[in-house]
Amino acid sequence: MRDLASRLKQVRGKRSAKEFAALMGCSMQTVYRYEWGDRLPDERFLQEVAEKTGVSLDWLKGEDLDQSSPVEKSPRKKISLRQYCSELETRLDKAERKAETLEDERRELAAENRRLYQEKEMLLREKEAMLRENGSLREKIARLEGDLARTPSLFDEHHSTRPSEEFARHSDV
Repeated sequence: MRDLASRLKQVRGKRSAKEFAALMGCSMQTVYRYEWGDRLPDERFLQEVAEKTGVSLDWLKGEDLDQSSPVEKSPRKKISLRQYCSELETRLDKAERKAETLEDERRELAAENRRLYQEKEMLLREKEAMLRENGSLREKIARLEGDLARTPSLFDEHHSTRPSEEFARHSDV
């Protein structure tokens, strides 16, 4: 937090706290609290500081590996319009290559998403078929259990046989 406070002081530079507060749309007291490290500014405030003062948000948050202050850096050398256009073209080419790479990745992800969706649909159909088969098997089991409950046991004492069956058994012996 102290690092952020010192960076905010560097960004303010020779401006008065009153001027800096007016630029940032806050009170002098808020600026002082941030600079003294009593309070931590929110992301919106840091973004405004970066935009309005021209410093890097990463540097301001302490995430930039370049430890020198952008405020203390010497101003850029003036370059010709031709050099400027060349730099812009280089940056544009780099951005276009990155956009193409991202588009290729997006296409690959979309294809993978379609494949996974089709696989999910197939698995859902298989699940429905298995559930129908399970229901059918449960019905068969219930019928068999019902048939078994109605069939008298050979060892049941109350089991009665018809006389013709009893006679046939004795006559075969």
